Amino acid sequence: MTETRRRDAVTDELTGLANRRHMRDELARAFSALHGGDVQCVALLLIDLDHFKEVNDSFGHQTGDALLKQIGPRISAVIRPTDLVARLGGDEFAVILTGADGRFATSVAQRITDALCEPIEVERASLHIGASIGVAVAPVHADTADELIRCADVAMYRAKGAKSDFDIYEAALDDGAERFRLIEDLRQALEDGSSLTLHYQPEIELRTGQVVTVEALLRWPHPTLGMIPPEHLLNLAEENGMIRPLTDWVFHRAVTDCARWWRTGRQVAVAVNLLATDLLDASLPARVQEVLARAGLPPQALVLEITERMVMADLMRAKQVIANLAALGVRVSIDDFGTGFSSLAYLSELAVGELKLDRMFTARLQAGEAGGRDESIARSVIDLGHAVGLRVVAEGIERIEFIGLLAGLGCDIGQGFAIQAPRPADELDFDAIGLDVRVQGGSTHLTR
Repeated sequence: MTETRRRDAVTDELTGLANRRHMRDELARAFSALHGGDVQCVALLLIDLDHFKEVNDSFGHQTGDALLKQIGPRISAVIRPTDLVARLGGDEFAVILTGADGRFATSVAQRITDALCEPIEVERASLHIGASIGVAVAPVHADTADELIRCADVAMYRAKGAKSDFDIYEAALDDGAERFRLIEDLRQALEDGSSLTLHYQPEIELRTGQVVTVEALLRWPHPTLGMIPPEHLLNLAEENGMIRPLTDWVFHRAVTDCARWWRTGRQVAVAVNLLATDLLDASLPARVQEVLARAGLPPQALVLEITERMVMADLMRAKQVIANLAALGVRVSIDDFGTGFSSLAYLSELAVGELKLDRMFTARLQAGEAGGRDESIARSVIDLGHAVGLRVVAEGIERIEFIGLLAGLGCDIGQGFAIQAPRPADELDFDAIGLDVRVQGGSTHLTR
């Protein structure tokens, strides 16, 4: 390995700080010195920025990235030259203080707090963020590097929950052991693919009843805790710098399963949901192209779903990534459409192929009276989608008779438990749906 590649492997690409791998290596060296008697103690500070999500939501990810680049210099200015500053992912940072006891470590935490409370000037905006810091010291709190990380993590979440600047670990108040184990279990699951899985839910063409797409839905049946809610899983991954490997795992599994269906003559598309972090990652198109090529799957067999809110958070950046994906031949779908109409004017500017009505919007339509206001709105949104060349998908269909209504309104695709519940790939039966939808003489006829 060349020196440049070695340096890149241990350096955070955005900030130039040490990355998670480098931090763990350095912590391992510090513990070797501790166990060898060369130092008396090792302290770890885990730092989570406050209000960073609000910065991204209000000013966009470009401003958020510019802010993150200023965090390292702020911290470095108030610690010793021999101490290590690392970015672990997202808005989480770490500092290793070799030879520091609890009193010194908390004094450093206070200095970092003061430094980060000062306004940060980014692109002519003065931003106030602050941070929550967890402090743990070995051998007082832990005998291993992993245990020290866990203790600092517990202290950091206690500080955040108490809305205090920093907290030092106390065993008597440790209620974060389960969360830490869950983080480590997820990291292990991503490394060996041992427990993560995908379920798939069909989307049918409403006028023919034929399956055209299956949506991949991430599931984590934890071996001891049972099924982990998807929202919890995604939050855990996002907070701990695991979104990219998780996204890559989902891509690989979904595309591999879809390629297997294509080889058996079932030419359906597979839809994968993206997070905001994914959409704004410039490397996404290249990673998508690579996984498609490896599986031998044509790009038109992949649909990437993004939410309306994600697009509007950073329109220009999202627009470029979407255009690059569309240039590959991949179809992009706007999910959860109908919760806000701020983006209607931009539909024709985005290289998207379809929009999915938000399931709450669909639920209101199902609960309303035939010919009522909600039905008129639905028809207008469907017509709008068609006017800009998009096909329209209705998700959240819970009653079989509602399929006929949607087909009559001109909706193209339907999805929901009334059609089929999500199932593992090996249990998905494309022929079991058994819907026969026909539109004749202006009336929609549905049989099962």
